[in-house]
Amino acid sequence: MTDNTDNKVNTESGSTVADLEEPTLIVQKGTSGFVGGMLALSSGALITQCIQFLSSLVISRLYNPEALGYAGVFFAIVEMIVVLVCLSYQFTIVLPKRDEDAANLLVLCSILVTTFAGFTALAMGVFGSRILYMLELSNLESYKWLIPVAVFANGIVLPLRFWNTRNRHFKRLGLVRVEAALINLCAITVLGFLGYTAGGQLVIAKMIGYSSVGIILGWYLLRYDWRFVLASCTRRDIVTLAKRYKKFPLVTSWAAILNTGTLQLPYIVVAYLFDPVIVGFYVLAKGVLVLPRFLIAQAVGQVFLQHAGATRAEGGNLAGLLEKSAKGLITLGLLPMLILALAGKDLFHFVFGERWCNAGFYASILALAEFPAFVAAPLSGLFQVLERQGLLLFLNIFVVIARIGILALVGFITKDIVWALLFSSMALALVSVLQTRVLVGLAGANGWMLFRYFLLHMLYAIPSIGIIGFFKWWFDGSTIYVLLACVLAVPPYLLLIFRNDQELSRILSQVWGRVINIWR
Repeated sequence: MTDNTDNKVNTESGSTVADLEEPTLIVQKGTSGFVGGMLALSSGALITQCIQFLSSLVISRLYNPEALGYAGVFFAIVEMIVVLVCLSYQFTIVLPKRDEDAANLLVLCSILVTTFAGFTALAMGVFGSRILYMLELSNLESYKWLIPVAVFANGIVLPLRFWNTRNRHFKRLGLVRVEAALINLCAITVLGFLGYTAGGQLVIAKMIGYSSVGIILGWYLLRYDWRFVLASCTRRDIVTLAKRYKKFPLVTSWAAILNTGTLQLPYIVVAYLFDPVIVGFYVLAKGVLVLPRFLIAQAVGQVFLQHAGATRAEGGNLAGLLEKSAKGLITLGLLPMLILALAGKDLFHFVFGERWCNAGFYASILALAEFPAFVAAPLSGLFQVLERQGLLLFLNIFVVIARIGILALVGFITKDIVWALLFSSMALALVSVLQTRVLVGLAGANGWMLFRYFLLHMLYAIPSIGIIGFFKWWFDGSTIYVLLACVLAVPPYLLLIFRNDQELSRILSQVWGRVINIWR
């Protein structure tokens, strides 16, 4: 039953307040808590990553490493532009107490995305051919007009995703990711079987999948929330809120550029220093390594950001929230990274084929840095919640030096991709550990307790490491036996965790029923 005041007439729109608020504030507000939201996103991410893994299998069979290299560099360029399109205002959508303010910020971001896509189209018309020639990507010149389209398609997803995160539509976000992954798989498969296997044609196939995310989320917005958004937005409020959160474009945007640069610029650096085949190996290696990050860490990070913002607004305990999230990331991320580090080449040989063995070797090297980043990245939303953008910018400078500077310097000196990846990975691992330590201090969490927790799980992993090492030595590195060792290495680790971590055992014992209930 609603209160009588809910039925007052809004003189500007001629509608009742209840009519305006019900789609967003009542009907479309999700009810997921921290664990429920994390399970909804994680289960959706699990299905998505399984589909994307199938996409990688299709690419490895139908496309050559050179085509994958060209596509990887194309989307690296797109992502470097996309990070600018909202000027980091998308992060602010989850912060205001009033949904009306969040709606104004959503409109602000949409205007910025459209504007940046237009400027990108103009820049491609004037400088596009020259840029592609400098990057030795002349084969993609006929596809340069897809860059502004991709910028808009990927950019509009940012505010829509945070709008749904604010309203706790975690199930919706999970479903959209699954639908987009299926569309992407179908496009890659169909074009590949038809013989369209060049780099530019792989770009088109991937763009079909990426564009579907914005289309689906936009349809949800138009179906449920558009009346509330339009009724809430005024030019004055948009300007006021843009000024209120001016730190985000002034400081956070630079941090976001650096953060995205650390992820995307390596593709461009490798393409400049080495041939497209090596870029293709590197793209596949990174794609497999980020599976755990997107499967678990991104889901945790999205839910952590929403709950951290709410916890701070209510004066709650940020330390407990950070410790809980960090412990879960350590537990779930450690063993997959160890397996990749020890048996990456054999796994890639078995799964993707003999011509992709080098990609597996690259993955083994990169795994050294991926685990610390796997823990640190999802928790970095705390910088936004505490409005410590300057500190985030400072730390991201070190990340750029570690991942880009060292990769470019060592690669230029040695002309050897292996040495470049090794030194870059070691430097990035140290920076990620530093970032986690800073986050622990900001939240007032117990850093020593988390360090002991990590050491304990390293001990849990010793039997698994021993199994893989024994099979590699005893059977002289036979691929099929190494694969068997990787499978046998998982149960001892899980058994030790379930036996000694009562809290985690209690949570995971509920997962089966919770996941089924969430997706009904």
